Amino acid sequence: MSSIVHRVFCLHHTDHPGRKRRLVKRFHELGMDVEWIETYHPRDIRTWDHEGLSGDSLGETSCALKHRDAMRRQIAEGIDVAVILEDDVELPDGFGEDLERYLAEFAQLNGDVVMIGTCFDMHVPELEPGRSVYIAPSHHGRCTHAYAVTVDSARIIVPDLEHMPKGIGHDLNDVIERRGLTMCWVEPGVRQLTMAGEMLSGIGERRTWADRKRVAKSRAARLLARVMPRATRP
Repeated sequence: MSSIVHRVFCLHHTDHPGRKRRLVKRFHELGMDVEWIETYHPRDIRTWDHEGLSGDSLGETSCALKHRDAMRRQIAEGIDVAVILEDDVELPDGFGEDLERYLAEFAQLNGDVVMIGTCFDMHVPELEPGRSVYIAPSHHGRCTHAYAVTVDSARIIVPDLEHMPKGIGHDLNDVIERRGLTMCWVEPGVRQLTMAGEMLSGIGERRTWADRKRVAKSRAARLLARVMPRATRP
């Protein structure tokens, strides 16, 4: 299996340094080199090269612009494949090696974008033994916490991200459908801790009291599972 030339970008909102500390440690454990994207802080909105807000949200727009920034860097440096992660991604053991395999299968399918992450219980309906990457059943992504894009596809996508009214996930879906790009999905896909209810969103508008209660309940359940003797579990 030949190695695919790629770079991993991780998007980080600097108001939440604990997220970066968690992932710096995890990337080190996995032997992964990462370039951090920490641009487009909301306090710098007057210098942003984007008109209007994504989803009427300052935080959503900041996140979307980081995605665009990663692809702009990919294009500027001619990086064959950019792997783009958000700082609430959960990376399983062996992810570094698995990523090489995912990208090799992605290349064999001549895909344009591959969703490495999953959410909303979106999966390919039929799986094949020994295979991880599939042509997606639709043009839709599965949240944007972990995906990869080829440089040729980035050159098509980025000009259409000069205006992102909906939010990066929805706007990216629209571009992929409009431009006839090939979407792929990784199975089973990696989780997003925010969507799993195990981490508060980094986007202020989403940090509601209901979310805080949900995250606290999830953390309590995980703690209980660690301390409760296995024999007493139902």
